[in-house]
Amino acid sequence: MKDEFIKEWTIDLKNEIMANSCEERKKATERFFKLEKITGARAPILRKISKTYYRNLEKFLKNYYTELHEYKNKDEINHFIKNDIYNTCNNLFEENFYEYNYLSLIMLHSAKKYYEKEDFEFFSKVLSSYVKNWASCDEFSLHAFYELTNKYPELLDEVFKLTTSENRWVQRSSAVTLIYHIKRNDVRERVFKTADILILQRDVMVEKGIGWLLKVTANNYQEDVYNYVLNNKDKMTRTTLRYAIEKMPQELRKEAMS
Repeated sequence: MKDEFIKEWTIDLKNEIMANSCEERKKATERFFKLEKITGARAPILRKISKTYYRNLEKFLKNYYTELHEYKNKDEINHFIKNDIYNTCNNLFEENFYEYNYLSLIMLHSAKKYYEKEDFEFFSKVLSSYVKNWASCDEFSLHAFYELTNKYPELLDEVFKLTTSENRWVQRSSAVTLIYHIKRNDVRERVFKTADILILQRDVMVEKGIGWLLKVTANNYQEDVYNYVLNNKDKMTRTTLRYAIEKMPQELRKEAMS
């Protein structure tokens, strides 16, 4: 019963995505995202589809496990629901369509109430294996990965280890995941520790990622970021530097760029 439902759910989901595809959008996206197949569905539509289909899947799984008499413990039921959602997303990831991947990342975020600390291993696999462009990287890092590490802050130590990855998207994620953290908590030490490693990278996507994090950090800690930039500008690229100081007063930007 469950397997049959998920099979039909998946078919309907794919059909819904294809029905909302745009050839013009497909060609435009293919110019930039070359490692995945493209259907041409736009991100706002994918979000809408994800919301509807996630709700239907979750509702079915809740009813399914609640009606099974051998599962009476709520935590146990939630664990099984989470695993089925993760497995469903993983199957979509395996098909290597950008839109399937992006929608699945949104669904992982929707499942945040089921997160467990052990999920870091699965999330790390998703990041290293299925995130293949900046849009997917930022969707995953700002939402699902942030929510997991916000629920279990000790996992931020594991996120820091990602800075030394050879995968550009893993490295970018190690910075972007901290963006909402620094907005809501004082994690300056983590930000600058991460920056110490990433400013040495010569990959434009990583450069923009750490520059973005420094720019957001400067919203609340401008002096700290400014001093960091002055002390390290010979190590960072102009791209990272420009991003980091973008919202600072003109006189500070001029001095930093000199």
